[in-house]
Amino acid sequence: MTFSYPSLAELGDEAWDDLVRSSPDGWVFSLAGWQRLVTAVTEWGFIERGFGVMEGSRLRAVVPFHFRPEHRVSGSSGWGGSGPVIAGSLTGAARDAIFAAAVARMTELAKADGATTLELSCAPVTTSSLANRWGVNPFVFHGFEDASRLSQVLDLSSGAEALWDALAKTARQAVRKAEKAGFRAERVDWRQHLDAYYACHVETYTRTGVSPHPRRYFEGIAARTAPTGDSVLFVALTPHGEPVAFHNDARFGPGATYHTGCSRTALRREGLDYLLMWHAILDAQRSNLGWYDCGWIFPGATDTKQQGLTLFKTRFGGEAHRAFAAKRQLEGKVSLSAPEVSQPARPSHVRRLATDALRVLGVRL
Repeated sequence: MTFSYPSLAELGDEAWDDLVRSSPDGWVFSLAGWQRLVTAVTEWGFIERGFGVMEGSRLRAVVPFHFRPEHRVSGSSGWGGSGPVIAGSLTGAARDAIFAAAVARMTELAKADGATTLELSCAPVTTSSLANRWGVNPFVFHGFEDASRLSQVLDLSSGAEALWDALAKTARQAVRKAEKAGFRAERVDWRQHLDAYYACHVETYTRTGVSPHPRRYFEGIAARTAPTGDSVLFVALTPHGEPVAFHNDARFGPGATYHTGCSRTALRREGLDYLLMWHAILDAQRSNLGWYDCGWIFPGATDTKQQGLTLFKTRFGGEAHRAFAAKRQLEGKVSLSAPEVSQPARPSHVRRLATDALRVLGVRL
C-alpha cells in the first residue's frame, strides 16, 4: 500500500477541515485555522509540518503537526492536543493501516528536523475517546509510551436540574454568592471583547507570576475559531455592566472543553470562576452537546496550584476520564522518502471493542 503526504498548504483549509469535521478523531485543535493560529505566534517558535495522508486520489487522514526547535520536540499539534485524524469511513484494519502510515511520516519529519521526542494526544470528548470504553490508549499499539492524564468530564444528558444538583455545596454557594452581589454571566462575541479579555488575561498572568501569552494568540482565536462556533466566550459583568472575568470554551462534535479563563484581581473572591463555569456548562447542555470537559485534574498532587485546580473542577460533578497522550523518544535522522507501510500488529479483540463502541455512539461505520 503506497501513500503520498501533501502538506497543509497543498491540501488547502477546506479539504483539511472537511475531513476533521467528519472524523471521530476531530477536535478544535485539529482544524486548519488552529494550525495557522499557532504558527502565527512567532514567539512560540512552532514550525508548521502538518500533512495529509493520500491513498491514490483519496484523502484518508490529516495530521496536525509542528516542530519546536527550542525543545527539539515534534508534536501533534503545536499548542493544543491532537493526533492523526482518520477519515470517519475507515475502521478496523483499514484505519490501522492509515494510522501507521501517518505515524511513519511523522517519525520521518521529526527525525529530519532533529527532534528527540515525538508527541501526540487526543481530547477526552472527541467521539473516538468517548467510545473507548476501557480507557486503553490507542497510541501504544503504534510504538508510543502512554503519557495520558486525567480530565474531569460531565455527562450533560441528565438535564440542567440534575447538573445543578450534582454540584458540590461549595460550588452552588459560590454561584449564588456572585448572583446575589449582582454579577451576571453572558455568552458574548469574541471579537468585540478581545481588548477586555486580553487586559484581564495580562492582569491574571502577572498576578500568578507567569508571562502572559502574546496577544496574537487570542486574536487568532477571535478571528479563526470563534466565527465558526469552535471557540465560545463567556463574560462576568458587574451590576454596572463592566466585564471583570472571562471563560473561553473549545467546542466540537459531541463536547466542549474549558480552554482559557481570567479574572480581575480585586474580584477573585466573588465566586466569578464558579459562576462562569456553571453558565458555560449550562449553555453547552442547552446547545445539545453531550459532554463537558472541565479540564485536567491531578489526584494526589503535592503542588498547591494543581491541588486547587483539582478541587475546583471536581466540585462541578462528573467523573474522571482519560485524556490520551503519548510520546516516543527518537534517535538519528532519516531520508524523506514516502515509505510503503504495512498493517500494524494489533490485537483483534481491541479492534473489535473499538468498532463496537463506535456503533454504540451512532458513528456510521
